[in-house]
Amino acid sequence: MGGILVQGTPHPRLNRLAVNLLAQGWSPKVVLGHLQADDDSIQERQVAILDRENSVITIGDESGKGEGYAVLASSEIMEVMKRAFEDDPSADLDERLIATLEAGNTATTMAGSLRSSAIVVWGSLDYSLYDLRVDLHDNPVKELRRVYEDYKPTAEFYEARARNPRMTMNAREFAGILETRKNQQP
Repeated sequence: MGGILVQGTPHPRLNRLAVNLLAQGWSPKVVLGHLQADDDSIQERQVAILDRENSVITIGDESGKGEGYAVLASSEIMEVMKRAFEDDPSADLDERLIATLEAGNTATTMAGSLRSSAIVVWGSLDYSLYDLRVDLHDNPVKELRRVYEDYKPTAEFYEARARNPRMTMNAREFAGILETRKNQQP
């Protein structure tokens, strides 16, 4: 249906409102109008709204738009992030997003000022596939990569266990499989 990003001074309620409006088929322009009517501080935020037709509308910092995505950052960092996102279109979205954050982090001239990093990926389910966040860390993007690498191999197990706990192997068995896979990697 689309996506929304509110950063800088985020307001979580705006995300849910925007997603609900996008799900009803409203355009990003109409959704932004609702957000502006609902939030007196919307001009203090950085916002990007994307719909299923790849229409994008943004407010706040400079933004870069590509096919199906938007980047909110300063112009030099934005270009680096756009290139990273477009580098391997066949890669999984979660991997592309992490690589984009890493590229932006490497390109920043504000070393040490970044304190938080997050990745949230939704698919066709009514809950997120990935919702990983690192806060108050000296290198949050690097730590997010570590958390992501740790979580990714377990995502399938947790999904299966949530859907059918009686038919899913126990956690120790699964841990053994992960260890075997890890040892087989070059």
